[in-house]
Amino acid sequence: MKQRTRLNRRRLISQQPLQLLLPLVLGLLASLAGILLLGVSGWFISASALAGVAGAGALFNYFAPGALIRLLAISRTVGRYFEQLTAHNHLLALLTELRLWVWRRMARQPADRLQRVGGQLQRLIGDIDLITRWPLQVWMPCVYSGCAALLFLAACLYIAPSLLVAVIPCLVTVLIVIPLLLARYGQRLISRQQLQASQRRSRFLNLFGALITLTIRGQWQHYGERLNALEGRQQRWEQRSQQLAIAARHGIQACVALCLCSCLLIVQPQLQDQSLQPVLLAGLLLALLGMSELFATAANCFIANAQTGVGLHRLNQLGQDACDTAPPTAKTDDIKALQLVELSGRQPGALNASPAVSLQLEHGDRLWLQGRSGSGKSTLLAVLANQLAPEHGELHYGQAALSLEQRLDYQSRIGYLNQAPYIFNQSLAANLLLGDPEASDQQLCAVLAAVGLEDWLQQQPQGLQTLLGEQGSLVSGGQARRIGLARVLLQRPTLLLLDEPFEGLDRQTIATIEEALNHAYRPAMLIIASHIAPQQLVLTHRLSLEAESEAAAL
Repeated sequence: MKQRTRLNRRRLISQQPLQLLLPLVLGLLASLAGILLLGVSGWFISASALAGVAGAGALFNYFAPGALIRLLAISRTVGRYFEQLTAHNHLLALLTELRLWVWRRMARQPADRLQRVGGQLQRLIGDIDLITRWPLQVWMPCVYSGCAALLFLAACLYIAPSLLVAVIPCLVTVLIVIPLLLARYGQRLISRQQLQASQRRSRFLNLFGALITLTIRGQWQHYGERLNALEGRQQRWEQRSQQLAIAARHGIQACVALCLCSCLLIVQPQLQDQSLQPVLLAGLLLALLGMSELFATAANCFIANAQTGVGLHRLNQLGQDACDTAPPTAKTDDIKALQLVELSGRQPGALNASPAVSLQLEHGDRLWLQGRSGSGKSTLLAVLANQLAPEHGELHYGQAALSLEQRLDYQSRIGYLNQAPYIFNQSLAANLLLGDPEASDQQLCAVLAAVGLEDWLQQQPQGLQTLLGEQGSLVSGGQARRIGLARVLLQRPTLLLLDEPFEGLDRQTIATIEEALNHAYRPAMLIIASHIAPQQLVLTHRLSLEAESEAAAL
């Protein structure tokens, strides 16, 4: 799934494109209504004034233009409102995609790497906020400006073609030249600004962790001076970006003003020989003034565009080593043997560690972990799943202890189901495809049948597209656990780790799952922690964490 590994701007607008089409059309209509409102108002004022001067005020139709002006004003307001309202659907779909993307990115990392990305996770919300602005604050305003410019050129071509001599250079300058200059000089400016903000945030967070130490050593004042210096640099970069935005706005206004003056000079002969009506010219020039605000908004999108670039770059770095590259060393064809040497773990905040366990598992072995609640079964599985660092002992993968270089390879070969598998607020198919993105609908239905959900699936009107709700709120606890198990089985792992997979299930469903683990989805190695004794599952070892820490061969 290399094509889905990295985020880019194109992917931001490719999510639910139909949901983005409606706010785009509404926003375009609202923008055009605002421009036409100013143009029609200018024409109406000029025409009514000329009618009054000519003594034809009583014959002039004031009602039709007035109604049109009110219609345009209402259309602009309503269009803007519903544009923002309907854009929320696309925004929520984009947030869902980013959430799943981050989950995939982080799920492939070992526990020790997850503990070292705290700084990146602190920026995660801010980066996602920057990224989600791009479709609404960059792409859509540029579309509005481009469409408005094309319509204005068409109007000039129809009313007064000679105006194109002044209008075309103006539009090229405000729509192409100025945005390119802003993109060139603004990207580095915004990147430095975001870097300064990250450094300042990190220093402030470090301050709270070392406050007592700084006070004892008398270095509080020195550290405070460094924070003030960072604050000053951050403010200077922000001022520069604001100054660049203001300069761009002034440049656009100057181009529009120069275009207006040029247009008046160009059409002087046509006004004198009355081949061009002054009221039409007034409406056209006022429409150009109305477009200037739209042009300024589009040109100043460089800030949001640059911020989106920074956010994409930092999110793509999140777990990049674990997701995009693989260690060239310590690659094995399969897990031939797994050895636990006095291995134990401790959950964060727990008083006691799990019992030390020593055992040897070969290819084809199946271990049943026994023990009452709190005996350490889940902790031991978490250590084996590389989700928890060992408290004592070693895990031998191959011929030696599991090294840092081997952990990514090891984790890519295991499937782990904890007691509370996370279910995303997406469709059933989307949740299952996290296990195998290339799986077909037939494979998804087969794995659901293997965990006893075939009848339930057939009862759902939406089938595989059935929404599961936040954390599986629309399904029962047993169904959510089996959906999580189906997702793990789709991975086809070499080593399968199951933590209480039979909890809350009836005997028939348990038998169905055991049958799948014995045949269709049989892993090379299986370790299952359960207080429910397997009935049909073929086992080779049993380990009781209550009595002793040695495996007893059956």
